[in-house]
Amino acid sequence: MRVSVDCAAAATGKSVAPVQQLKPEGFANGHTCTGKCVAPVQQLKPEGFANGHTCKCVAPVQQLKPEGFANGHTCTGKCVAPVQQLKPEGFANGHTCTGKCVAPVQQLEPEGFANGHTCAGKCVAPVQQLKPEGFANGHTCTGKCVAPVQQLKPEGFANGHTCTGKCVAPVQQLEPEGFANGHTCAGKCVAPVQQLKPEGFANGHTCTGKCVAPVQQLEPEGFANGHTCAGKCVAPVQQLKPEGFANGHTCAGKCVAPVQQLKPEGFANDGFAKAHAWFLGNKARLAVQ
Repeated sequence: MRVSVDCAAAATGKSVAPVQQLKPEGFANGHTCTGKCVAPVQQLKPEGFANGHTCKCVAPVQQLKPEGFANGHTCTGKCVAPVQQLKPEGFANGHTCTGKCVAPVQQLEPEGFANGHTCAGKCVAPVQQLKPEGFANGHTCTGKCVAPVQQLKPEGFANGHTCTGKCVAPVQQLEPEGFANGHTCAGKCVAPVQQLKPEGFANGHTCTGKCVAPVQQLEPEGFANGHTCAGKCVAPVQQLKPEGFANGHTCAGKCVAPVQQLKPEGFANDGFAKAHAWFLGNKARLAVQ
């Protein structure tokens, strides 16, 4: 095999020795290196870098497969060594790194961070990256995700779609969407409120108000098993079931502790009609007394 010492005639960029040349067109088995390839990046296959199409690759980033970085299409941002490159597109197995990815964040799979599509925000080390899209197994981190919040599953925070607000450590992240198993944290969720299930607070859809610790969160929608807490719910009112208070539909007013809430509509096991009837009857009895 003839090793080309000067690839200036074949390459349209600047090739710095001692980059090893193996096959046709600029770099090893590549068509054209139109960027700046800095030694000692090992060249293996066609198009710019190892089996890649085009890019600007700074040593000592190990090049393995096609397109920019290891098995990647194009690195259009700034990829800082020694971030280990494994698979396609920007970072390990990623499509494009359009932001700033700071070492030593371990890169594992596709798109931006480990197994992620694109890191469009600022992802600060040493947040452990595990799966796709922004943070661990997440699609995009468009906000500010502060270490050492443990990232476990997809989308923003652990198993969440997007963290568009401010999620403060050390709130434990467990499942998808914003907070633990929640869709989106659009409000202010203050530590150490324990997050358990989806949507804002434990198993809730969205916390659009101010949820103050240490109110225990158990099930979906705002408070324990509730749809939305649109009012002011003061600790330590125990939350048990859906909708505002325990098994209630909505707490639209001011519910003051320590009134124990058990079932739907205001008070324990009283529907609105029963509660209203009880109120009227009690008022009548008091009037007689």
